[in-house]
Amino acid sequence: MKKITLLFFALCSLALYAQEEGMAVVSFKQDLQDLAARTAPRFDMDSDLCALVKIQVLCEDPITFQGSYILGPAEKHQNEYWVYMAKGAKKVSVSHPRYEVLPVLFAEASSGEIKSLEIGSTYRLVISVPEKEVDTVLVAESFEAKLEEARRLYKDRFEHSDSEYFRKAAGMYDAAMKHTDCPSEMLQPLQDEYDNMRYMRKFTFLYEKANRIASEQAATYGYNSDSTYHYLQLAYKAALKLSQKYPQSKPFKQMASAAQEKLTSHPLGQTTKKVTVTKTRPSAHGMVRLYKSSMALNTISIYACKEAKPKSKSPKKLIGSVRADGSYSVILPDGYDYIIFDGEKTAHLVPAADSEINITL
Repeated sequence: MKKITLLFFALCSLALYAQEEGMAVVSFKQDLQDLAARTAPRFDMDSDLCALVKIQVLCEDPITFQGSYILGPAEKHQNEYWVYMAKGAKKVSVSHPRYEVLPVLFAEASSGEIKSLEIGSTYRLVISVPEKEVDTVLVAESFEAKLEEARRLYKDRFEHSDSEYFRKAAGMYDAAMKHTDCPSEMLQPLQDEYDNMRYMRKFTFLYEKANRIASEQAATYGYNSDSTYHYLQLAYKAALKLSQKYPQSKPFKQMASAAQEKLTSHPLGQTTKKVTVTKTRPSAHGMVRLYKSSMALNTISIYACKEAKPKSKSPKKLIGSVRADGSYSVILPDGYDYIIFDGEKTAHLVPAADSEINITL
């Protein structure tokens, strides 16, 4: 019974993560009434009939498929792709331009009913794809307006902990990068900030969802149940990831503390070893502008040092560099209180987390 319970919890965890990260399997089954594998056949190297997997994906973006048993290109039939595969195939991978690759194991997708594909049989695989996030974002007319709004949301990111805020921010960055007026040299720095927003969106979403399911489990099976504890664990792990990756965020730190308190208050959590949240380190971000154009922005390195006016032999530690658009973001290592840029003689004190320092070189 314990093994079955653990397996149930593992499957719930996988489903919880899969729904947020991108594509997910809705269903997979053999269609005995569909004879398309025989009436529109394709043959393998042994002249045997291929199996036909009809993959339904409601999506305008191009979808591709990978697998060593796939024979020939997939055929597009409205919202359905016909993928021919040799007998014995056990899996196929589905690729989307905006999401991670979805590996589909036929045995897992069919709850153990279909372990491999049979000659001349037709199967139906239904895949769900999240709606485009940018569609619900307030879209400005010009690239400059989109960039300004994206950067405003990014600047205030450590004051928020709700997934909707980061969904909106990621959508605005996506809209800015896809704008026809977006300079090519800005794509990488914008991508870096977009990835941060997506990461925050992912784990705040998981935190909120796990907490909601924990409450539902408590209402159905009681607060002391194993299932309630399981989802409290998932919520804590999501909050802990955020607080560790972004120690300068007070809301994330509060999320982790609240989640840990809930976890340890559960009867099953009283014997669980507490995990200490990573301590906050000073960090700095801002913009660098060049007084003279003799130096490219992306060649300027940033160092951590221990004194305001470091001498030539004073210990310095390379902690980052300036991006092509002049922006930067660094975290100081333990024992260092100042940052200094290439060409400077006086260092800048970083008094607290998330300090903004703008300079001209």
